[in-house]
Amino acid sequence: MTSVSQLRTHAREIFSAGLKSADPVAAIKRHVQLDDGHLHVADRIYQLARIRHVYIVGCGKAAARMAFALEEILDGLIAGGIVVVKYGHGLSLSFVKVVEAGHPIPDQAGLNGARQIMELVGSAGADDLILFLISAVARRCYLCPWMGSR
Repeated sequence: MTSVSQLRTHAREIFSAGLKSADPVAAIKRHVQLDDGHLHVADRIYQLARIRHVYIVGCGKAAARMAFALEEILDGLIAGGIVVVKYGHGLSLSFVKVVEAGHPIPDQAGLNGARQIMELVGSAGADDLILFLISAVARRCYLCPWMGSR
C-alpha cells in the first residue's frame, strides 16, 4: 500500500515534470537548433548563409523567455527584434526589445509595441528571416473544431 508521504512525493514529481515540459525556454530549445550554419525550426531548415538578417518578433506572456532562448541558440546572429509581453513578464535581452503592455485589456504600450513590430516586419527584405513567437492559451479556435469551447 502506498503511503500518503509517497503519494505526495509522486504528486510533486508529476507537477515538476509538467512545469519543466511547459517551460518556454526548454520548449524553444526542443524545437530550434543551430547546426553548422543551418537553423532547424521544427521541421524546417534554413541555410543561414542565404539569410541577410534574422529578426525576432512576438507577443504573449512567454515571448520574452522564448526570445531569450533564441538569443542563446543564435548567439549573436539576431539583427534585432521586438516582443510584447504582459506587465511583469519582461526580461532584459541583448538583441530583442521587450515591450511590457496591458493584458487582457490592450493599452497604449501594447499598441505602440504592435506598431513597432509592424514597422520592423515591413522593413524586412525577401532575404531576411523573421521568427514570430506567440504564447497564448487558445480558448476557442474556429479553425480547430476538436478544441471545443473552454
